[in-house]
Amino acid sequence: MTTDIKLKTRDVEGLQQRVKYIDRLKNDIEIGPFTSVTGVVTDSLSVGYSYQMMDPSYNLDVSGSLRVTEDARILSNLFVNKEAFVNGSTFFKTNVSVLGNTQLNTLHTTGNTSIQSRLFVNGSSLFNANVSVLGDTFLQTLTTTGNTSIQSQLFVNGSTLLKNVSISGVCTIKDLNVNQSLNVGGNVSISGTTYIGGLLTLQNDLTSYSDRRIKKNITPLGKCLDTITGIHGYRFQRKDRMDDSYSIGLIAQELEETYPELVTEVKVGDEWIKTVHYQAFTGVLLECIQELKEKITLLENKIFN
Repeated sequence: MTTDIKLKTRDVEGLQQRVKYIDRLKNDIEIGPFTSVTGVVTDSLSVGYSYQMMDPSYNLDVSGSLRVTEDARILSNLFVNKEAFVNGSTFFKTNVSVLGNTQLNTLHTTGNTSIQSRLFVNGSSLFNANVSVLGDTFLQTLTTTGNTSIQSQLFVNGSTLLKNVSISGVCTIKDLNVNQSLNVGGNVSISGTTYIGGLLTLQNDLTSYSDRRIKKNITPLGKCLDTITGIHGYRFQRKDRMDDSYSIGLIAQELEETYPELVTEVKVGDEWIKTVHYQAFTGVLLECIQELKEKITLLENKIFN
């Protein structure tokens, strides 16, 4: 003898609320020009609007905030009208357009990226095509093989590898590596090492901190004429350049023997290359001129007296 047991949703704690939520979600999904099969959207989806958007050019159209806690892989266009927040990695195969703030841990895109507000990335960022950011950009690591145009602030905590960069706002970078051209219309603040493999051209002056208030143990240079005799100027060709053009300069090893403060080393590949602070060397040359002037004055006094 069998007995039919009828179980109502209200008899199980929380089940009735869950069923109502599922019914409401089902009703939302069934409205609009898209279908859903096992949680996969097979047509366009718009979220956050009071009515369904009928624009077929967007596969995912979000009017409000978008929060993704796991990896997001989007093989077509993504358009976000407001904020996009992603905890996991994000991969964009085609174009990305964001009008609001964007917060990501890891961002990879092979198409063009256009962001008209802030872009914040906690992890690495890889752009294989053009990047256009009209607002502030906060990144840990930025790598782009295409053109980069930033019309506001760019802040990078980690290393930065760029091909062509145009920045009209404030730029704060820890380590900057530019393979080709760097064009900055605003202020640039770099707290780490900057390596530029090509020619650096400045439209205005290049200045360094030289305020007496930030210096201590100040002592004048002395007998520079005697020490400078071991330092010579040379005309030479560079082995690390593709062209055979000649340059004029000093030999770091000669300068280091007398003025080690003017020579530092930077690591290029597996080698440590010595560099010269040519700007600071003017202090030595100025002191030599002063000593020569004193000698000329003594000679003049002997001749005319």
